[in-house]
Amino acid sequence: MARQEGSIKFHGTNHDGKEKWMLRLYIKIDGNGKRIYLSKIVVGNEKKARQELRKMLSDRDAGTIQINQKETLNEYLDKWMTTHKANVRQRTFDNDNDMLRIYIRPLLGEYKLSKLRPLDIQEAYTTLIEKVSASTIRRAHAVLHNALEDAVRWEIIIKNPSNYANVPKAKITKNERQSLNKEQAIQFIETCHMDRFGAFYVLLLTTGLRPSEALGLKWSDIDWENRTATIKRTMHSNRKGGGYRIEEATKTNLSNRTVVIPEPAVELLRSWRKDQAARALMAGDQYERNELVFTSEVGTPLRSDNMNKRHFKQILEDSGLPSTFTVYGLRHSYATLAILAGVPIKVVSENLGHASIDLTLRTYAHVFTEQKDEAAKKIEQFLFA
Repeated sequence: MARQEGSIKFHGTNHDGKEKWMLRLYIKIDGNGKRIYLSKIVVGNEKKARQELRKMLSDRDAGTIQINQKETLNEYLDKWMTTHKANVRQRTFDNDNDMLRIYIRPLLGEYKLSKLRPLDIQEAYTTLIEKVSASTIRRAHAVLHNALEDAVRWEIIIKNPSNYANVPKAKITKNERQSLNKEQAIQFIETCHMDRFGAFYVLLLTTGLRPSEALGLKWSDIDWENRTATIKRTMHSNRKGGGYRIEEATKTNLSNRTVVIPEPAVELLRSWRKDQAARALMAGDQYERNELVFTSEVGTPLRSDNMNKRHFKQILEDSGLPSTFTVYGLRHSYATLAILAGVPIKVVSENLGHASIDLTLRTYAHVFTEQKDEAAKKIEQFLFA
């Protein structure tokens, strides 16, 4: 039998006296130019062995045959996470690990990687949709998909079964895309003048910075003359063990950017800096001098969760805004208000640090619909009023 079609060789008998046959099938040439073969022992007569070889040939030609037959998904993910950790930021690693640990491993972890089918993944998502949101499943799917893509690239499996699973479409919730209108934004800014951390929240609203980017700012990043802030790092609270970490490299190259700070935010920042200097003087040697813009009374980095509970919620209440509004909603508010104000979409996208204008267009498509409606009204008034 030709090499491309595989080979069958008599391999003796087992303890019951039944014939054994060695099947050997050429799979492909790996990245190093080495030929990859799959071998298998079949117990039975030669006819059964040939039937099994034909099945192996069919699976190979269809791209569904698996090279590593014994490894479970859990075992593979353990190895993958070790490699993954070296290539992503700690926060990304923690998030991806949680997605796998909470949603993927309990349902699929014991499956043999070679036996994992799209249907298995689909059934897992069907189980999850009864318990968690579609957006959560999509995030978990993204991590699983990346892990299995690497398994293909490393020649552990031939095809990625997650490519053929239907992922629930994420529904945009009010909290995910909530934003302030013009009147609410003005009221919010006025209320922030009465709160010690108002400068932080006004900066988010008027520049579109991510909270982690604002917390990572140092005073040397602020250009007072040109009223700009240069984003060079992000700061995150550690989930376990407390403390924090500063990451100098932000998400994308476009995340390293310079944004112009509107005057209301500049005024609050100047006031905040004076207050910070006074507190540093009072604390003396107890004050941690790290040049961060936003710090606690003793100079330590701020934990945004604690600050939001104590200050942001109070600002919302004093502004007459719903308690369900989130800090990240300030970023969405900036984008929405900037688009409605006529700021070019390219500028909005750059200020947000988006990887592309297309991402901005997709994220805020609903705002452009509002603009189209407004444009139609203006044309109507101009022509027919």
